Parts: sequence; structure tokens; C-alpha cells
Amino acid sequence: MAMDAEQDIRAPDWATLDLYCDRVASAVGRLSVRIFGLPDEPGVALAHHLGRALQLTNILRDIDEDASIGRLYLPREALAAAGVATDEPLAAAADPGNAHLTFVRLASRRAICSFLTEAERGFGQATA
Repeated sequence: MAMDAEQDIRAPDWATLDLYCDRVASAVGRLSVRIFGLPDEPGVALAHHLGRALQLTNILRDIDEDASIGRLYLPREALAAAGVATDEPLAAAADPGNAHLTFVRLASRRAICSFLTEAERGFGQATA
């Protein structure tokens, strides 16, 4: 992925993270919905939201692994709100209990739930 290859991603803002999610996950979904024969508009909405939800889930799952290779995909706004003042991946993920990342995870989960709700709505429209 060009965004990771050009430079390591470290605590992007929400807009940059959204673009990243679009490029790595939602793009595949947009191709898939055509293969599955879903109508364009609701199919693209489904791909958009489901791709983002899945990619954010992947990011939460891989915090430590990503940190070990110099990447931190958690959004800087959520890190700052959680009191994490660094964008150094290993330092941000270093707390043994990850207590300071609880807020970040909760904020990301809210976003995931929102994307899943929208994806479900898009699926309903696409299959109606």
C-alpha cells in the first residue's frame, strides 16, 4: 500500500485514517459488490462502511504487532484524548495493561459500530 510504503504511518488524524481505510479495505469492497451483482449506490455504501469497520477492527487487533514495525494507526485525536502524548509506536503501545489505550479503543469501537450500522443499512437497500 503506497501510504505505508512511502513512510510509516504514525498516529494519523481521523481524515487520513479514513482515507487509508478506504484505500485498503473499502476499495476491495467496491470491486466485490459489482461481482456479487449488487446495485451501484447501495452496494458502494455497503462497501464503504463495512470496509472501514473491518479495517478499524484489524487495526485494534494488531496494535502491538504494528508498533513493532514502526506503525501506529490509532488516530492522534483519540490518542490525545486518552492522554497519550507520543506518536512513537512502541511508546504508545508500551503500557503493559494498555490502560491508557482504553479510551482509544472505545472511540474506535464506536466508529466501528457506526460503520457496521451503515453497512447493514446499505446491505438492506442493496438486497431489497
